[in-house]
Amino acid sequence: MHRLDLSVAILAICYGWRGACYAVTEPTQLVSAAALLAAIANVLLFLGGGLALNTAADVNTDAQHAGKATLVGAAERTHVSHWSATEIVVGVAAAIAVTALTGHALPAIAGTVTALSYAAYNLDMLGRLKHKGFVGALVYGAATGGLPFLVSAGAVVSRLPGWAWWLAIGLTTISAGRTAWWSVPDLLGDRKAGAYTPSVRHGAYRTTAVACLFMAVGLAAAAAGLWRFGPIQTTLAMAAHLVVFAIAANPLLRRGAKFPSWRTITMRILPLITLGEVLVLAVPLVTLLGVPRI
Repeated sequence: MHRLDLSVAILAICYGWRGACYAVTEPTQLVSAAALLAAIANVLLFLGGGLALNTAADVNTDAQHAGKATLVGAAERTHVSHWSATEIVVGVAAAIAVTALTGHALPAIAGTVTALSYAAYNLDMLGRLKHKGFVGALVYGAATGGLPFLVSAGAVVSRLPGWAWWLAIGLTTISAGRTAWWSVPDLLGDRKAGAYTPSVRHGAYRTTAVACLFMAVGLAAAAAGLWRFGPIQTTLAMAAHLVVFAIAANPLLRRGAKFPSWRTITMRILPLITLGEVLVLAVPLVTLLGVPRI
């Protein structure tokens, strides 16, 4: 139901803690009550909104995909909607508690918008943006990229410097590109189920092209935010994401190259994405340990 294999569990931690890592000036701030509570809020919102709610909303669609039988079975055996609602409510409450602890408005605002973004992406009553093409990809990208960054950073500082906003925008756009790209392996099943994802609306080739454009813009914006840590650190932080971008662009550049399957994305590409998020998280931590910028 939550798809919590090792890669996804690590992703949840990165999404939850990343903003604080870039906002702190002392290592002890990373384990303050506010920073830890913000990380918990982000993890719960990701589990409840990004994963469980998405599982609940997509049961009928996923039933059309042979590779998702386990996921469908998990949703049918559990009260997935109850789990999702509880995790989202507790996640928003935790974000509001961070604001109460610190007096910083950013965690409560960003946490609430995160929950609303997941709801709008998944629920018919709020427009089911997943079926609205690239708009849905951008909304989901914000919910997994920039918004949790703001929740966590807001636990440490009341206002973010300009370079941090560039990083948040970059993380959002990279995630949006991946979200659109991941609809390509599901094209046939989604079309059969009547789900108007980006690939159903625009086809595999055009969806991949736009997804790569999003990723390229996101990589440039994130690099602009990371540049203050040094060009070598920036390159290392972006390396795995650049590899994922190259894999995504391959069918556009090589005649006869195949679009990746759902199994390839989950088994081979997701670990690369996870490595990329870990490297982005590592940049400020290494700096806090006194490693010089290069």
